[in-house]
Amino acid sequence: MRVWFFACVLAIAAGCNRGAPNRNIVPMRTQVYMVVPSGGAEWVRAVCDGFESEAKKQNADAKIGTFDKEDAKSIVGAVEALNPGSTMTVCVLFSERDAIAETAQTLVSKDIRLITVGSDDSTAARVGHVGSLPSDAAKRWDEIRRQAFPNAKSVLVVFSSPTFKRARLQGAIFGSTLKVNSQQIRESTNPIRYRFVDFDKVTAKDVSQVDVVIAIGDDALRTCIKLDAKALTAVDGSKYALDWARGGKGRFLIGINYREIGRKAFQLAYQKITMQTVEHSFLELPYSDSRETTLDQMAREMETGESIGSG
Repeated sequence: MRVWFFACVLAIAAGCNRGAPNRNIVPMRTQVYMVVPSGGAEWVRAVCDGFESEAKKQNADAKIGTFDKEDAKSIVGAVEALNPGSTMTVCVLFSERDAIAETAQTLVSKDIRLITVGSDDSTAARVGHVGSLPSDAAKRWDEIRRQAFPNAKSVLVVFSSPTFKRARLQGAIFGSTLKVNSQQIRESTNPIRYRFVDFDKVTAKDVSQVDVVIAIGDDALRTCIKLDAKALTAVDGSKYALDWARGGKGRFLIGINYREIGRKAFQLAYQKITMQTVEHSFLELPYSDSRETTLDQMAREMETGESIGSG
């Protein structure tokens, strides 16, 4: 009888142990992946900061790798080095459009899903995108032009990295100010004339012969300042651009919030991984504008990656 009693007690205890949670088991944290250009450029660091800060909020792990050359082979190699596993979603930060389609196709063949960050290619087999909204930047420029440079007839646009959606931005500028698209530019009767050039090819003569200069990116802004551009509008989100805009009257800044892009990229990838699908897979964020938002507020937005575009 006593043996039978002890056997029952042991059986009940074993059953209870099977049903009770093991407090020593730590739940697996979700890992979210992104690869970015190497070199430590400020805009890249800002995107990574936004990505990592959002990971902390979600109690997840941000896994970030780097590639030395923006081509499919280097990018795919950087993705594989993170060992994301098949059917996983990976963010790739592109500064230009050229390598996106081949990268996407190569990752698809390896059963890895791509979210493009920064630049985009609508023909590529990607499952999501987070970047800037070219039409918004062009709209803000047109408002600045009409109020600050109403008599300007010639505008020089200087590009540097990152050249997010350069072709779309050029088309948006034509559309906002000339009311034509890129193919119809020769048909425009508007007296304003645009010229587009890379920062490493622009000269002091180029800058001196136009009414207004738009510098897109940190290197473009630094170059235009060195070349003594007078009527200058910057399109950037760097600390240098903010400090420059604070330095005198008549300086206009259209601010792109790189940290916010990083935050949104993490959110989109996290939802893709944990929920398999999301309602809005393609996000294009507005810019801030120093005419509508104080520079201090713009700086806070860019430091936290939140409230972009608030006036």
